[in-house]
Amino acid sequence: MVVAATTFVAVMIAPSPAVAFNRPGAVAYAEYWWNKRNSNYQSFGADCANFVSQALHDPYGGGGYAYVGGPSDFGEILNGTSDNHEWWMHWDPTWGFSWSQSWVSANDLYQFLMWHYPGGIYKGTAHTLAQQQATFTPDDMVEGDVLFYDWDSNGVKDHTAIQVGIYTDPQSGWWGNVVNQHVTDRQHAFWSLWPYNSQWATTTITFVHISDLN
Repeated sequence: MVVAATTFVAVMIAPSPAVAFNRPGAVAYAEYWWNKRNSNYQSFGADCANFVSQALHDPYGGGGYAYVGGPSDFGEILNGTSDNHEWWMHWDPTWGFSWSQSWVSANDLYQFLMWHYPGGIYKGTAHTLAQQQATFTPDDMVEGDVLFYDWDSNGVKDHTAIQVGIYTDPQSGWWGNVVNQHVTDRQHAFWSLWPYNSQWATTTITFVHISDLN
């Protein structure tokens, strides 16, 4: 979900080269920026997918997952693109930021990761209370992987967060795999967000492993 943007002074980030995904870098980025906004990127009122995209991509302190595509004409420099085969954020010194919808929308980010190769690998879902209270995410979900939350189980991903390790959630006291997220900004939140989620009974959580080959 995307709402009206808040403008920040920023510099252009050049597309990163195609290299192996830097998983520790993505986690370090998420740990540093969990309650801050990086002015090298546009920021949004609903910032969850933007935050996860930054952690996966940032070539200087994040995961180094290279941009896919980019603005191909003046219209896309102004307005970006809804093509989920692309994933990028662009800065133009005259016109400011533009982006692909997959960069800023949880559902579109999920679609991009499922389409792109090697991209993201589907690792199942959690829905029931017992599943959401399990200590750990699936065994093949590791730090730097991404979780998507569908609050009403209608098939549209409403929220996303990045898995960062095994800790005690400082607010709920639950211990296990945890995520960092924007809006509400949280560090080391219990992975299912069950302690905070009034809609837990209708929520489906989808697990996506980010390939190390990206």
